[in-house]
Amino acid sequence: MISGRADFGKDRPTNPMSYDEVAEKFLGGVVFAEWPTSKANQVIETVRKLADVSDVRTLTALCTK
Repeated sequence: MISGRADFGKDRPTNPMSYDEVAEKFLGGVVFAEWPTSKANQVIETVRKLADVSDVRTLTALCTK
């Protein structure tokens, strides 16, 4: 039996999710929406390097189905 207690759930200001945890959560939604995983991985990598993206249209183009 596993038990434990957390005063704050993940994704709260006191316990934020890491980038990789957010990416994993996003991929769960991708599977549910039957969206192409390869495209979702491109979105994740583009957002990871967002400061280096010269044109946000790169990201918005990836977000279309």
